[in-house]
Amino acid sequence: SWVTNMEVRDDRVLVFGSLSKERENRVFYRANVVSSGEFALPAPVAEAMYRPEFRARGASGTLKIME
Repeated sequence: SWVTNMEVRDDRVLVFGSLSKERENRVFYRANVVSSGEFALPAPVAEAMYRPEFRARGASGTLKIME
């Protein structure tokens, strides 16, 4: 796996690893559901640790939890 470390926090998931142009890399995480409702999902952001000029940003979204 390309992931070398993952930190799961209350408000975010931080993933560290080595990316490659030759393959697509995906990250999956499990949301801990404690109540129903509609919640904002922040946009994913990726950047090189020592080369911050290399960065990418995805689209934000919404998570709907129904009973």
